[in-house]
Amino acid sequence: MKNIRVHKFLDSRLLYLTLLIFWSGIIFHISSIPHLSIGGSGFPIRKFGHSIVYCIFTILLWKNIYWQNNHRIEKTIICFIVVLGFAIFDEIHQSLIPGRHGNIKGVFFDLLGALPVFVWSFVKKYNMAK
Repeated sequence: MKNIRVHKFLDSRLLYLTLLIFWSGIIFHISSIPHLSIGGSGFPIRKFGHSIVYCIFTILLWKNIYWQNNHRIEKTIICFIVVLGFAIFDEIHQSLIPGRHGNIKGVFFDLLGALPVFVWSFVKKYNMAK
């Protein structure tokens, strides 16, 4: 019985790690597309897209950190630092692509996408404590 539990744990851990690597690759690929535009009123759509993409990235990262560390505050700090670093790297990468521009606003919207994951984490902890 214990072997089945360990096997499921390792399968889940491998799945989340694979999904995180895959999602990071998607972000990097989209950032590599030269002259990417959405036309018309693209600003709100692009920034909402940034937030959604980084929300998913943060969820996957959170699930990977979950296996490593059960202290919520430490997990949040680690997750925030990794998301911030990846967002900065992504904006620098975009600035090197023809027709693309990296800026601090992009990092802000990326972190805005991560925020619901952090809020959910603390709400979940608060509700469990009741």
